[in-house]
Amino acid sequence: MRSKYTRLFKYLLILTKSIVFLSGLCLITVGVVSNSDYKPYIYAALNTSLVYNLAAATVAFGCLATVVAFIGLCGALGGNQMITGIGTVLVALLAISQTVIVVTAFVTLAEINVTLATRMMTSLTESYRGDVTDDALNAAQVQLRCCGVASGSDWEASRWFRDGRSRLLIAGSELRRKYPATCCHGDEDLLVTPGNYSAITSPRNRQLLERCYAPQPNTFAYRTGCLGRTVDFISYHIYLIGGINCGIILFYAADFAVSMASLCVD
Repeated sequence: MRSKYTRLFKYLLILTKSIVFLSGLCLITVGVVSNSDYKPYIYAALNTSLVYNLAAATVAFGCLATVVAFIGLCGALGGNQMITGIGTVLVALLAISQTVIVVTAFVTLAEINVTLATRMMTSLTESYRGDVTDDALNAAQVQLRCCGVASGSDWEASRWFRDGRSRLLIAGSELRRKYPATCCHGDEDLLVTPGNYSAITSPRNRQLLERCYAPQPNTFAYRTGCLGRTVDFISYHIYLIGGINCGIILFYAADFAVSMASLCVD
C-alpha cells in the first residue's frame, strides 16, 4: 500500500513541478510583453516606474521558477528526497517573495491616483518646455490621446501659458493658445509622432491647427485629461501582471502541498 501511495505522489509531484515550470515560462512571457508596451515618457513625466519594476520582477521570478521546477523535477524523477526537499523550500521562498512584491504593487496602485495628480500638475505648471520640444508631457498627450491633467483647461494655469510661450502664428495672425498643439489631432491621424515634435507646426499641419484652435466647440482637440488615461494604463498592467502572479502562487501552494505529502509518505 505504501509503495502504491509513493508511486502516486511521485506522479503528482512530476505533474506539479511541470506546471510550475510552465508557470515560470508564462511569467517570463507576461513580463517581456508588458515591458514591450513600456512607455518611458509616462514614467519620465510622472517619475514612476511601477509597471516597469513589476514586469521586470515578474521576468526574474519566471526565471527562478523554471530553475526551481527543474531542480524539483530532477528530485522527483530520481526519487531523491534531499533534492525534492530543497526544491520544496525554494518553492515556498519563491511564493513568499512573489506575494510580497504583488501586495506591494497593489498597495502602491491604491495610492497612485493622488500621487500622479500631484506629479502631473507640477510637471504641467512648472516644467513644461513647449510643444515643439521632446517633452514627456507632449509624448503622453500624443500617445494617450489626452490633454492636460483633468482637462485641457489646466494649461491656462501653466507657466508656458502665463509667460506667453503659447503664442503661435496661425493663418497670418498671432494666436495665444490655451493648450499645446500636442492636444490637437486630425480626423484619424496624429499630427506628430513621439520624438518628432518640431513637425507640429509644419505646413502640412497648418489647416489642422487652424481647426484645432477654432472657436469652441471643435472636434480637433482632445478633451479627456491625461490623469484618467494614465491611471487606466498603469492599472491595467498592474492588474494583469498581478493577477497572473496570484494565480501562479496558487500553483506554488499546490506544488508545496504535494511535495510535503510526498516527503511524508517516503
